[in-house]
Amino acid sequence: IQLTKIKKIKNFLDIGTFQGYTITTICIYLMRFNPDLTIDTFDIHTLVTPAITNIWSKYSLPISYQPAQPAQLAAHYDVAFIDGDHSYDAVRRDYETIRPISDVLTFHDINDQWCPGVVQLWNEIKNENKKRNRER
Repeated sequence: IQLTKIKKIKNFLDIGTFQGYTITTICIYLMRFNPDLTIDTFDIHTLVTPAITNIWSKYSLPISYQPAQPAQLAAHYDVAFIDGDHSYDAVRRDYETIRPISDVLTFHDINDQWCPGVVQLWNEIKNENKKRNRER
């Protein structure tokens, strides 16, 4: 909800589709503000349910799903949602890959005891930003 107050989101990247429920909800919400929205989503495992892909098709949702690591990402995304592999190394790699091509990065599980890798990275990012802001 807060993101739609910042800017008109034209293209969205989702890392970690899983079964597809979260990106479907995000898509339906964001389309209220931009009917020309496009979404790229991927996961290294094929877990999206047929019920979800039927919803995407039935309602012509602009979701491009790849059940694998994408060979190439778009040149730019307005927003990216990182919710893939939750190990520290994997989430750090996703962050470093996506940061240069996305205006806004969002994360899932930043305060979850079962996802210590994500929590660790989130705390590092916050500390880096605090340090950068103090240096200005």
